[in-house]
Amino acid sequence: MMDYVDMLERAWRITWNYRALWIVGLLLVLAGGGVGQGTHFSNGFGGGGDGEMGPGYGPPHGPAELWGRVMPIVAGMAVLIALVVLVALVLGLVALVVRFVARTSLIQMVDNYEMHGEQVGAWEGLRGGWSPVAWRLFLIHVAFKLPLALIALLLVLALLVPIVWVAWSEARGWVAIVALMAILFVPAFLLLMVLRVLIVPFIEVSDRVCVLDGKGAGEAIGDGWRLIKENAGTVALLWLILIALIIGWSVAVIVVNVIILAVTLLVFGVPALALGIAATALLSPPAGWVLAALILIPVLILIFVPLNLALTTLATVYYSTAWTLSYRRLQGEGGEGREDAPVAARSVA
Repeated sequence: MMDYVDMLERAWRITWNYRALWIVGLLLVLAGGGVGQGTHFSNGFGGGGDGEMGPGYGPPHGPAELWGRVMPIVAGMAVLIALVVLVALVLGLVALVVRFVARTSLIQMVDNYEMHGEQVGAWEGLRGGWSPVAWRLFLIHVAFKLPLALIALLLVLALLVPIVWVAWSEARGWVAIVALMAILFVPAFLLLMVLRVLIVPFIEVSDRVCVLDGKGAGEAIGDGWRLIKENAGTVALLWLILIALIIGWSVAVIVVNVIILAVTLLVFGVPALALGIAATALLSPPAGWVLAALILIPVLILIFVPLNLALTTLATVYYSTAWTLSYRRLQGEGGEGREDAPVAARSVA
């Protein structure tokens, strides 16, 4: 039977001491893998001294002039929307690549350290993750999550059909039917959450079969299924322990954020409030409070964004490390009892 305490403690030691993992984990978090020509519109008044409107103002004379005025606005909005969509697609593609390269790198770096006691720098680890293996990991996630997305779509359609039917037929009792659909939405949502939780161990094990054993996506899923089936109780207990740790960590993060928020408001909020009151006496009330907000909001951003990025990165690295160590122990290949490598032998991230 797996020694869960030893595995979790070792995962924490590796997470804390192997600093290059932090950089790779941060990239994974930033990639979403962790726990805008302005136009000036005149008011229409600006002609000569005789009070008549200048050319191009006033009501349009016929459809042609109306189209001539509307067309530039429509074209500008279309170009802006297209640019936003294009930028979003490029950023999404970059984030997708970074996510699976970083995920592959974390698994490889932890396993290399566990099996051989060698640490590598973050850049070297990422170069190892930049390989066809990352593509196979992507296919594994698609294979698991696409059916889940289709189930979600079918559930949404099933809930919408009665509402659409009521709206189309103007049937009596539509309030009761809509309310029933709203009530059914809750168990449907819970069902999706349960399915999402249940597939996580299969994804994590399949990922490590793919990365560490060099298997293709389909073969990795099959081998992962067999490994979990042979160790169902061990994997189930491991997953429950990790869920409990995730919940505990989330609560701790909330507590830390509340404490730091209180301290920040005391240290920076009181001066900002005093400045706002003073500015209100000299300027208009909105201007004073806007000035206070312009001082306080950047301070909150500078404190809470790095803090939560750091905490999320630490949790992400630990979670990935725990699954990698667990996978080796399920195979009976773990490095139980191995002491951490001396500091002098470690590479600089």
